[in-house]
Amino acid sequence: LGVEPVDQPGRGVGLGRQDHGGGLDRGAVEGLDAPGPGRLRPEEVTVFEDTEAGVASAKAARMRCVAIPGTHTPERLALADELAPALDVEAVRRALS
Repeated sequence: LGVEPVDQPGRGVGLGRQDHGGGLDRGAVEGLDAPGPGRLRPEEVTVFEDTEAGVASAKAARMRCVAIPGTHTPERLALADELAPALDVEAVRRALS
């Protein structure tokens, strides 16, 4: 699906999950604007979130955000670029197309 692991300095390689503090893991976004082959700009990253804090963090990082209601109502996730009823194959395909 085009999901790439993120090198998290000091923490190894992961998929860029949220930390327990409610913000995007610094290692997940560090260096996204750095020049070089294979580097992504924040605008090229799609984040799937189910919390208000996660949506706000993704948008503050200039990333595209797809919100999955469940933890919060759709109204509380309104800052997201898109709402998907569930995190399934179709939601991922729409987000990445």
